[in-house]
Amino acid sequence: LVDLHWRGRVTDDRGLRKGLEVLRPRGPDDVGVVHQGPLWMGHTRLAMVSPALGRQPMVDARDGLLVAFNGELYDADDQAAALARDGVPVPRGSDARVVGPLYRRHGLDFVHHLHGEWAVVVWDARRQRLVAARDPFGVRPLFVHRGPAGVRLASSAEALLATGVPARWRRSAVGQVFQHQYLLPGQTVFSEIDALLPGGRLVVEGTDARTTRWWSLPVARATPEGQPAGDRLVAALDRAVRRRLRADAPLAVQLSGGVDSAAVAVLAARAGGVRTAWTIGFCDDGTHDETGPAATVAAAAGLDHRVVPMTGDDLLADLVPSVVAGGAPVINLHGVARWRLARTVRTAGDRGLLTGEGADELLFGYAHLRHDRARHLGGGVHEGRDEPVAQTVHLPWGDRLDTAPLRGMAGGVPTFVEAKAALAARARRVLAHPAGWPVDFAELRAAVDGGLLDVRRAPGARTPLDPVASSAWLWTHLCLSGSILATLCDPQELAHGVEGRLPFLDRDVVDVAMRMSTARKLAGGIEKRVLRDALVGIVPDAVRLRPKQPFMAPPVRVGPSLRDLLGDLSLPSFLSRTAVFGLLDALVEASPTVRRAWDPVVCLVLSLGVLHTHHRMEDPS
Repeated sequence: LVDLHWRGRVTDDRGLRKGLEVLRPRGPDDVGVVHQGPLWMGHTRLAMVSPALGRQPMVDARDGLLVAFNGELYDADDQAAALARDGVPVPRGSDARVVGPLYRRHGLDFVHHLHGEWAVVVWDARRQRLVAARDPFGVRPLFVHRGPAGVRLASSAEALLATGVPARWRRSAVGQVFQHQYLLPGQTVFSEIDALLPGGRLVVEGTDARTTRWWSLPVARATPEGQPAGDRLVAALDRAVRRRLRADAPLAVQLSGGVDSAAVAVLAARAGGVRTAWTIGFCDDGTHDETGPAATVAAAAGLDHRVVPMTGDDLLADLVPSVVAGGAPVINLHGVARWRLARTVRTAGDRGLLTGEGADELLFGYAHLRHDRARHLGGGVHEGRDEPVAQTVHLPWGDRLDTAPLRGMAGGVPTFVEAKAALAARARRVLAHPAGWPVDFAELRAAVDGGLLDVRRAPGARTPLDPVASSAWLWTHLCLSGSILATLCDPQELAHGVEGRLPFLDRDVVDVAMRMSTARKLAGGIEKRVLRDALVGIVPDAVRLRPKQPFMAPPVRVGPSLRDLLGDLSLPSFLSRTAVFGLLDALVEASPTVRRAWDPVVCLVLSLGVLHTHHRMEDPS
């Protein structure tokens, strides 16, 4: 938590300390505060490396630097050695020890030398300059409040609210939720809090605050390859896994029934860095439960397989703390399952989890990308392989909003955007005054056009863009960075002091994946075909060949528990309580498909109610 006060020294830091206390679960091992001139910096530490050293904030009195760092750098030893050869001294300590020396050596370009999953704030007292930045995909969060007195940053929006930042709904963000579900990059639902962009950098000098992107995701483009692409991919993934096994605290793997986490689990077990695999078990819903395939992988890898059982009542019981931790509306309770998993993992003594996030985005693992390919390139869509989970979330179901304003985008309107337009058509049924929330998709169109324009201008870029790769690019920005990483992963895990490590988002893996063609990734209409083929003899065939099933929790059980929970929540004025309870009445006798289709709306209402009640939110103006 950092506060840069434009009007002199902070004289009363009680509000800041309240915000720091909110962050204690993320860093339960130590807490430190440094107050220097106009800068107040607090840090709560999760000590994964060198627990006896590396206390933060780090102070470099000689160069007048203060550093607060969250996350992991996986090549810190190599960086330290290179700095030493250049005559730049590096202190002893954790991986974060290289941040100050890298800033001293490279200035604002130091971010290009931070390889891992991280968020960082540097205060340069000599220049009176504050620098904040995030890793390329935004695995680690960083939120910003810009007020008349200065700039305040924290690892959670909740921490900023605890310091006294007003809790008020951002009208534009609510509008986006009821148009296309995902908030645009940099936005939160809180009117005075922004998220620093993934791959973003904020520089504050005087009262001037400038935000830029030091890294932007390119659109995947096929390039000539020497070694077979699959072999290069698995070799890069193996290196990424081994890097993420560096820790002085126990690590485990999170194992679902899919090929991504299976590859990570087997490679980690081969490297000897983990002994335990953890799986969420939806024990009262066979459609969503993946414990069987996960057990197959754990047995093949020689891992101790532990299942965290989850029932529908469990999901409702842990809903409030999970949504508060995520700080955003949700359309499924899988984040609640991740919250309970992290609590169980921490209680058992493990401190970190290697996970498979990112593979579906890089290697085209979703049903909606197969449909995009069939529409644009031919080759068959294999409709029969679309699981029920995907049919009403990733693929359009029922009436939808008119997406005509988006049809001039590169490649047309992605299938997943059409699916979200269908979800929005259902969700708008619970708005109190739907006409007050017009649909034009203008902000989304502007963001997409601007982002793809930057891609076309990048060195070495070629046109035209592959429409399927463009769709994956947009999904990565809106869903992976803006939703999965932002609400499902980091906040749920670190609510219990458990650190997620993501090998598929390693720079080497990303580089290999972004050079592969769509045809290779979706050969034969099979998602992630290149990965599946490369894992022959590594991952058991029963899982290697298993069709993709999105990780989703079962639909919320409509019954007394749900009604009681909703009855205890206050709802924002833009929701109609009458419409909400009317929807619940209609779902009691509905078919399974209809219940799945409307479950995102039920979850949306629940999560909006939790945020509104917990933070005592003010309605949007």
